[in-house]
Amino acid sequence: MSSEVVPDILNGLVATGTLALAGATVFVGRAAVRASIDGRCPRTIVTQLQVEDEARNWPVSAKAESDKIKPGIPWSMAQHGADRIGMTAVALLRNERTVTALFRIEHDSDCEVSAVVCHDPDPISGPAVTQPTPQQEGWHVLAPGGGADIGVIWWRQASAWADAWRRGAENPELSPPTVTARLTVRGASGDAVDRCDLTFGGYVVVPHPREDGWVIAIVDRSWRKIPGTAPERVARIGLMRRSYPGFFPRHAS
Repeated sequence: MSSEVVPDILNGLVATGTLALAGATVFVGRAAVRASIDGRCPRTIVTQLQVEDEARNWPVSAKAESDKIKPGIPWSMAQHGADRIGMTAVALLRNERTVTALFRIEHDSDCEVSAVVCHDPDPISGPAVTQPTPQQEGWHVLAPGGGADIGVIWWRQASAWADAWRRGAENPELSPPTVTARLTVRGASGDAVDRCDLTFGGYVVVPHPREDGWVIAIVDRSWRKIPGTAPERVARIGLMRRSYPGFFPRHAS
């Protein structure tokens, strides 16, 4: 009985070793392909995510720019609770390779991209030039060595901002409200795609320090809980995650 089992075990070990060798070969092959792809793709970094202390008024017309609201201004929820107030974040994106990068921003319906401007990495004369980024089939174009400022505004009704403060006051362990915009970057070949989440938020309105009603919050970075103030804004830059769509298809099992 045992003399019949031993050959089967040996055959199994040989088969397992062959599969392991084949698996290692595939792994090395994929690593080499990825290294080749990485070599011809841009390398972009979000160096900073800044959130403005000032809130913004909803623009009076489609082509008008939103105005900043001075902190400390009283805000009547009875009269203006349905008015939309915006919080603005600006991400600084840099292309560190000699390869042109294409990028775009995806966001929720209550957000908008307010501006996308690029910095000329090598101006002919004088200071660096800032201008709207050129576009290519729905993608913003970032030159090698160049940088871009990406502005995103999160719009909510004033009453929603007030509700967020109430929930935070009732439960101090609750985090301030946040929203996430998604940055997608690729090269001209499209062999690799990088994705990064940009999360920002905070409190826009707080209870009036001396009377009933609400005021536009004054941001207190040291957060001493002074009436009429709010904690520092939330700004988080996620990891830049790379994927290789189309190169490594998955087979159904």
